[in-house]
Amino acid sequence: MKLDVIGKSKIWFALSGVLIIASIVAVFVYGLNWGIDFTGGSLLDVTFEQEVNNDQIKQVLNNVNVNGLVQASGDSYLIKMSPLSQDEHDMVIGALRDNLGELQENRFDSIGPVIGQELKDKSIEAIVLLLVLIVLYVAWAFRKVSEPVSSWKYGLLTIVAAMHDIIIPIGAFAVLGYFYGYEIDTAFVAALLT
Repeated sequence: MKLDVIGKSKIWFALSGVLIIASIVAVFVYGLNWGIDFTGGSLLDVTFEQEVNNDQIKQVLNNVNVNGLVQASGDSYLIKMSPLSQDEHDMVIGALRDNLGELQENRFDSIGPVIGQELKDKSIEAIVLLLVLIVLYVAWAFRKVSEPVSSWKYGLLTIVAAMHDIIIPIGAFAVLGYFYGYEIDTAFVAALLT
């Protein structure tokens, strides 16, 4: 089977344009579902010895005035909450044990909102710096091949291609975050940078 990619370049450019526009619209309509790495908060991963469900865990959290999002993850549960102090963490663990039986705490992470905002700002700065460095590197690499086009234009075209590869996944995660709860976290930012 022979596929004429170059001959159908207008179709591919149109498809690419539609995906970019749809991604930008998705980000503005749905927004991004930032993980606790960026918003701040606490993440508690627990495994119960007996069968429990999300609603039972939410009820216990409500009883101790903690608002949390509960997600089943295999045989454990991820509970995402606003930042908790050590005393509040101990209170939540105690309430879960008292009401739902013995449990094993697999992980507890707490990130303050100031650190989360700083991480978000630094991630955006890293992406911008990376794009500038790419332009400089490509301009330097193509400095001897620049006739009739200036070498820095090759760098700008590389950035256009990189933006294509960044905007579409961000748009996809805006949709996935809105409908399925997928979050933008540091692993996602690292993937965008590579």
